[in-house]
Amino acid sequence: MDDIKQGNKGLRITRVIPLDMDVPAMRRDVSNRSNVAWLLRNLAVRNSEHPQFESVIETLKKKASQFKS
Repeated sequence: MDDIKQGNKGLRITRVIPLDMDVPAMRRDVSNRSNVAWLLRNLAVRNSEHPQFESVIETLKKKASQFKS
C-alpha cells in the first residue's frame, strides 16, 4: 500500500492515495490490480477537487500499465 523510499534523510513513506482523500480503506491497496482499476473509475466522484487529484490519477495510470506488462 505504501512505498518506502530511502533517501539521504533516511526512510520516507510515500502514499499513492493521500490520507485525506475520501476512499474506502479496502480500496487503498494499490498493489491489487482490481483496486487500481476501481480507483481510476471512481476516484473523481468524491475527490475531483482534491489538490493532489491529478497527480494521484497519473500515478494510478502508471501502476495500471505495470499490471499489463
